[in-house]
Amino acid sequence: MGNSSKGTFLSLRLSHELKQALEEHCSEHGESPSLFARRLLEENFPQRLDIEKSRDSPQKVFRQNKERNSNEFKSRFEILLTSSEKNAISERAKLDGCSSRQWVIDAIRAGLTREPQFNADEINVLGESNYQLLAINRKLRQLLQELNKNPEEMFAINLLKDFRVSISHHIDKVNMAIRASLERWGLE
Repeated sequence: MGNSSKGTFLSLRLSHELKQALEEHCSEHGESPSLFARRLLEENFPQRLDIEKSRDSPQKVFRQNKERNSNEFKSRFEILLTSSEKNAISERAKLDGCSSRQWVIDAIRAGLTREPQFNADEINVLGESNYQLLAINRKLRQLLQELNKNPEEMFAINLLKDFRVSISHHIDKVNMAIRASLERWGLE
């Protein structure tokens, strides 16, 4: 490996057949072998890349801060796509059960906030999960009320209280994620 001002170099020893297959693939897809290899590595190590990016060049991550005012003016932003990009977006939007426009907005918001933007099916699953957690939380509250009648059970009481607090925090986080996907909040 060698260093340059823009990054690090990596040399690979490939068999003749593998090199030929790589060159043919890249030629068919209009991509250089270097870009192809970099893309493969980036796809296979996304978590590590996020750590490295944050060390090398901190990028601002936006947070959703409040509900958007329904009277807030929306600015037009036009982009030009290739036919294949537009078709791919249309296909993904259909699979996610939304319009192409909404899919693009969700992709942009996910990129800005680094938070997931859920489709309708995912929101339903998360809602059902939270519903089940709320039921568990109610049962824990009832159990704690019974245990509180017997002070000798203080260890169990404290353990259950901590467990209940953890569940409540999780429920709140999931509710915020659901609301963030359903409502477009302001970014800061």
